[in-house]
Amino acid sequence: MSTRILYVEDDAFVARLVKRRLENDGFVVTVSEDGETGLKLAQSGAIDIILLDHMLPNMSGLEILKALQPDPPAPVIMVSGSSELAVAVEAMKIGASDYVIKETDGSYLDLLPRTISRVFNHVRLIEDKKQADERIAEQAQTIQGVLDNMDPGITLFDTDLNLVSYNDRILELFELPADFLEVGIPLIDILNRIGKNGDFGVEESKEAITTRLDFFKSGEAFALDHERLTGRVIEVRGGPMPGGEFITTYTDITDRKRMEDELRRLATKDPLTDVNNRRRYTETSERELTRCIRYAHPLCVLMQITSRRLMIHTATKRGTVFWLPSPRRACTNFVMLMSLGVLAAKNSPSHSPKHP
Repeated sequence: MSTRILYVEDDAFVARLVKRRLENDGFVVTVSEDGETGLKLAQSGAIDIILLDHMLPNMSGLEILKALQPDPPAPVIMVSGSSELAVAVEAMKIGASDYVIKETDGSYLDLLPRTISRVFNHVRLIEDKKQADERIAEQAQTIQGVLDNMDPGITLFDTDLNLVSYNDRILELFELPADFLEVGIPLIDILNRIGKNGDFGVEESKEAITTRLDFFKSGEAFALDHERLTGRVIEVRGGPMPGGEFITTYTDITDRKRMEDELRRLATKDPLTDVNNRRRYTETSERELTRCIRYAHPLCVLMQITSRRLMIHTATKRGTVFWLPSPRRACTNFVMLMSLGVLAAKNSPSHSPKHP
């Protein structure tokens, strides 16, 4: 489709020259000889580009230009005489897209088609950008709607650990004020606010905040369980994005944790007596032995032996066994102190311990 041009010019001779020149280049040209008619045609919406002379009957070119603001229906090119340069400058200030000086030698006739094409292409680029921005905004709104309807809380931080995007679920999980989070807020401010709520304890708050911050700075994936004072347990999972951003999800796993604890309790306690079973003692012993080995702490074990045929093996000579008499003939209590090592108890008929 050819570009439609409105040329508002009261000089019929000049108007015919311009019309013929532009039509030779494939433009469709409509000529108006006075300001009022030209303004009505410009506002009709059937014009792609407006060429506007200054000195016109009824209305000047600048008056027409002002009347078309602030949202002109088409870009305006001011066409003024060589002695009206100040008018061209004023037109640009008001909102004209470009201007052409009508030289007396007629050379401007060759300049007009190029100026029109340049302005028209520029306008199309602006329109394409506007449409692209609108599509991006619609997509962003759709994505945000999806995020807001997801059960996990989500945060996205840039390479400087400033908040880029989030959903409202995270506000609910950590009981943060609705107006607290905003794009650009640093991660450290979010952690400090959560710390003020008591989520990291009182004495270990700074250490916990530093640890969390190091997780994000490492640029590596991590996962941890965050237990709030309210008893809510939040699974925090973070990982790097291809562009260097860091995305984190926050999932309420309180119910799952309760079920796991209940299953663990059922697995380590007798269902009839609710007394710890052998599995519980084994897990506890292994955990405490591991801790003592790691930190080189002494270990104290108090056991009741119902059979004298019990063999004690220690993996270190630094362990010492003290036997304490039992009021019952068939039982012996003893306390074993050891700084390092692994304790193993076995029934052995040939290695019964001798005690006073």
